[in-house]
Amino acid sequence: MRVLVDNERNKFVYAEAGKDFVDAIFSFLTLPLGTIARLVAKESNVEAVRFGSISSLYQSVANLDQQYLWTHACKEMLLVDS
Repeated sequence: MRVLVDNERNKFVYAEAGKDFVDAIFSFLTLPLGTIARLVAKESNVEAVRFGSISSLYQSVANLDQQYLWTHACKEMLLVDS
């Protein structure tokens, strides 16, 4: 994995990762944690409830353009309601 950080501003700028790393990260959404993240985001009556990095990962996949996945079914599998 390659990461570019702006040290002056202490900001993350860019990251590049191989297929194996991305597959491992996406696999977390196949666990019930992905469902928990979705339910916390959609069903919570308290504003801005987050389930740590899993919520960010879920939202990133939800916003990911179809062109970056093999098929639409792949995206559906990651975001499925369990």
